[in-house]
Order: sequence, then structure tokens, then C-alpha cells
Amino acid sequence: MDTKKDLLFVGAKESPLVIRDKPAICRVERSSVLDRLQSFLPQMRQANEALEVDLKASEPTKYNIEAVDETKPYIQMNLGFIESTI
Repeated sequence: MDTKKDLLFVGAKESPLVIRDKPAICRVERSSVLDRLQSFLPQMRQANEALEVDLKASEPTKYNIEAVDETKPYIQMNLGFIESTI
């Protein structure tokens, strides 16, 4: 075996790794996901702008998830981390 290309044919007459014909290249249709994303991004920008305004106008603990009012119901999550030895 003299060349790198010969290594692709080890044990087979034809290798699926070698492309002999030119691939068929065609235009892909416009995705509906792209359209939905383009309509969603302006809504996300507006929500972020409204949040920034509200953050400046409200008390600092309003959006702080670590500031819990224990007189009201809340969800407590206890997370653990175990280092993998693999």
C-alpha cells in the first residue's frame, strides 16, 4: 500500500469513504423554523428591554432567585455533585 487512498480499500473492493461521482448539490427550501425564529427574536428583544426597565425601577430582590421570602410558598432544590472517576 503506497498511498493514503489505498488504506481506504483495506479488505474491500470498493470503499464507501471514497466519493467517485460529483455530489448532487441543490437549493434547500426555506425552513419554517427560520421564519418562526425571525418573528420570535423581536419579541425576545422587547421582553429584555422591558425587563431592564423593570430591574431599574423595582427592588433588587424581585428577580434574585436566592432571595427567598420564607413566609410564602417556594420550591427548594438540593443539588449534589459527584466527581466522576471515568
